[in-house]
Amino acid sequence: DGWLWQSVVKVVIDTEKDFILSAKFKPEWLGDKYIFGLVWNYKNINNSCTFLWDASGKIAVKNTTDGNSEFIVKWTSVKHKMIKNGYATLSIKFNKKDNLFYYLINDEVVDNSKPLLPEYDRYTGFHFQNKGHVQIDNIQLLQDRGEINVVKADFENLKKENLGTKINTVYTEKSPLISHDGKTLYF
Repeated sequence: DGWLWQSVVKVVIDTEKDFILSAKFKPEWLGDKYIFGLVWNYKNINNSCTFLWDASGKIAVKNTTDGNSEFIVKWTSVKHKMIKNGYATLSIKFNKKDNLFYYLINDEVVDNSKPLLPEYDRYTGFHFQNKGHVQIDNIQLLQDRGEINVVKADFENLKKENLGTKINTVYTEKSPLISHDGKTLYF
C-alpha cells in the first residue's frame, strides 16, 4: 500500500489529428486498493494525465499540474464492463471534430471530457498503484500520419557516415523516430 509506479516512453502525437491510445491489461491479482491505467502528457510525477481503473471496478481521469491534481472524470463505477476474455483494454480516443477525449473500456465509451492534449516533449505509458499484479499485453498509438516515402537503398554500396556531434554521440543511436511533420529525427 502507498506506492506508485509509472513506466513511460516518448511518443510523438500530432494533436491536430484524431488519435487513439490504448493498452491491453490482464489483471492477475489485485489488492483491494490496487489501481492501474494509462498515463500520458507525462513530464514528471507532478505533471501528467492518467486514465485509472481500480480493483473495485471504478474509473477516473486525473490531470496533475505542478503537483496539484484535478479529477476531470470523478471515480465512477463501471465494473460490469471491465473484463472481457480475461483482459481489460483501456483506450483514450481524441476526436478533433468534437474536440473531446473519449475514455473506453473494451471499445465501449464509459465517459468523455475536454481534451487533455499531449505536448511533444511529454511521455506516455502505464500507471500502477499499491499491491497487485497485472500483465500488460501491448500499448499502441493509432493515428493517420499520411504516407511515408521510403528511399530505396543500395545496401551493397552503402557508406556509413558520422554526421557530427549534433547527431552522433559515443552511444548507440537506436530506434529512430521521425516527427509527424517529417522534419525531426528522434532517437
